[in-house]
Amino acid sequence: MKKLFPIIIILLIFVGAYYGIKSYASNTAEKEIDVFLEEAKEFADIKYDDVEIEPLSQSLSLKNVSVSPNNSNDEIKAREIIVKDVDTNTKQGEIPQKLDIEFKGLLIDNSYVGKEDLQLLEDLGYDIDKVEMDLKVDYDYNKNDKELKINNLTASIDEMFDVELNAHISGINIDPKNPEMSAMSMAFASLHNFSLSFKDDSFVDRIFEQSAKQKGVSVAEMKADAKKEIKQMLADAEGNQLKQILSKIEKFIQNTDDISISASPRKPVNFGVIGMNNGNPAKIIEDLNIVVE
Repeated sequence: MKKLFPIIIILLIFVGAYYGIKSYASNTAEKEIDVFLEEAKEFADIKYDDVEIEPLSQSLSLKNVSVSPNNSNDEIKAREIIVKDVDTNTKQGEIPQKLDIEFKGLLIDNSYVGKEDLQLLEDLGYDIDKVEMDLKVDYDYNKNDKELKINNLTASIDEMFDVELNAHISGINIDPKNPEMSAMSMAFASLHNFSLSFKDDSFVDRIFEQSAKQKGVSVAEMKADAKKEIKQMLADAEGNQLKQILSKIEKFIQNTDDISISASPRKPVNFGVIGMNNGNPAKIIEDLNIVVE
C-alpha cells in the first residue's frame, strides 16, 4: 500500500476539479479531466476509457484506469475509480483535508505489492494475474490542528480477506512532499481511538495449510500446537484484559472466520509512550483499553 499512496496523490491532480466538473454532462467532464491529465504528465501517464457523473450522488466515476508513474516501469490498473467527495481547496502536492474515494478492481501486482509478497500469494495457491482488490478511503484531515479522522479504510481482496480500519489521531503532520518527516511525526502523535476488523475468506486457512505441509503435519496438529502456545501465554499473562485477548485469539485459530480489535483510551495516548512500553503488552493493553472480539 505504500506504493499506492503517491498514486492517490497523482489522481487528485484532476479530481481536484471535482465540484466544478460534476455539474457538467459527462462529455464536458471528460474534456475537463483531459486538461488535468495533461498537467499530470509531469508525474505520471494516466489513461481511462470513460467518465460518468452519477446524477443523484454527483459522484465522479472513471472506467478502466491505468497510471504509469514517471521514471518507473510500474503500472497501476483499476476497473473503476469513484470520487465521492474531495476538498476543493487542495493545492497541488498537498493532501486533501477531505477525501472519499473508492477503487474497484485494483489488480494485485508488483506496482504496489512487493515481489516477496507476490511469491507468498503464489505459494498459497492464488492466481495473482486474476486477484483483484477493492479499496475504500474516507478521511478528514485538519492540517492546522494536525488531526486525522479515518472514517473508513477498507480493503477487500478476492478469496483472501476483508479488513476495515477506523481511527482518530491527533498531532500528525502529513506532507506528501516529505513522507519521511510525516512518518517521524507519528512519534509525537496521539491515538484517541481505533477499530480494526478482519474477516477471513481463505487467507489464514491457506497459511495454516502451507505451514502444516512444510512441517509434514496436519492442519489440526498445526492449530493444536498454536493453541498450546497460547495456553502457555495465558498461564504467564498478567492482567484480565491480556488474558481476554489471548482467549479470543485462541478461538480465532480454531475457527478462522472473523476477529476485531478496538482501542478506546480514557485520554489520548502518545505513540512514543506506546513504543516505550513495547516490552510490556499488559501495560499497552491497559493504557489503550484494548478489546478483542
